[in-house]
Amino acid sequence: MLFPGMPRSDAERDRERSLAELWLWRARTRELIERGTPAPRGFRSFDEIVRKAAANGQRQKLLGELVDGDFALFGRAYRDLDESEFATVRSLAIERLRAHNWLCGRAPSNRWQDTPLDS
Repeated sequence: MLFPGMPRSDAERDRERSLAELWLWRARTRELIERGTPAPRGFRSFDEIVRKAAANGQRQKLLGELVDGDFALFGRAYRDLDESEFATVRSLAIERLRAHNWLCGRAPSNRWQDTPLDS
């Protein structure tokens, strides 16, 4: 049991950072789909990539239940979010990964504004 103010274990922090990275990856993948970017060689579509990533995330216990092979949000597949929902979720994913990367010491000289958002 954790008490208020107790630091998380390295493993717990790493898991949460990986989860934040996965959600930002999903947001960026939707942006690629909306721009009409062709799927990388070896894949028929980005939907195929999302389904594989979602299944892998579930196997690693980073994701819970999936909806139609996609990340689940608001009881629906991520791909089915409307524009407003997507904008909110994307913004949250960006700031969540920034916070985790900063807490994990990935910001050059510990500067928040320089915290990387690679996913």
